[in-house]
Amino acid sequence: MNTIKDKALDKIWSDFEDLAKLTIRQMKSLSKILESDKSSISEEILNKMIDKENRLDELEVKISSKIVNAIVMHQPMASELRNIMACHRMITNLERIGDLVMKAVGLISNSYDTDLLVKNSKSINKMLIMSTKMLQKAISSFIDHDIDAAMWTIKNDSVVDTMNHKILNNLLEAADFTKNHHQRIINFMAVKSIISSIERMADHAAHIGEASIYANAGEDVRHSKSDKTKS
Repeated sequence: MNTIKDKALDKIWSDFEDLAKLTIRQMKSLSKILESDKSSISEEILNKMIDKENRLDELEVKISSKIVNAIVMHQPMASELRNIMACHRMITNLERIGDLVMKAVGLISNSYDTDLLVKNSKSINKMLIMSTKMLQKAISSFIDHDIDAAMWTIKNDSVVDTMNHKILNNLLEAADFTKNHHQRIINFMAVKSIISSIERMADHAAHIGEASIYANAGEDVRHSKSDKTKS
């Protein structure tokens, strides 16, 4: 028979899964925008993504409140407390990923000249797809108690870093600053910000993987990431 504490924790895990799924959907929506040949985002798609971002923020606040109540009112055991604290770290990173998705969407929707973005959209989208896969692996590692999936996420953060540097180099080679100098610099900086946002999404996915390892193994690997990725 479930205790009051068990029910309280189950609600946290359920809301956490909803938050994770919503964040992944937002990343996939951004991916569809990047793979589209259209040079702008429709008002309908933009409004849907804004609504989901608002829901994401509400869930983050809701889960944070439930976590505080669970700790204060139900005095969780050590293993339960570890899972709760790991979950808190994860929802913070999920909320930040959601913010980064909307930052990229805003940069795309406000761009006056999408030529540079369109020319590099395939490689940028590959980077986003990898970041999304990293997040999916990190989430499943926590839910399924799969440390290997968490380690995969952490190790592949360097893959996204490499993709980031390669795309930026390609941007610099392709950008022609001799004509319409001011506007081309603005366009370059906008695309660079989109790429940087995606790279940071991967960083947050790796942080979620680290939190999953803490929850499942009781090991804090945040300050030994480089050692882990070499093993």
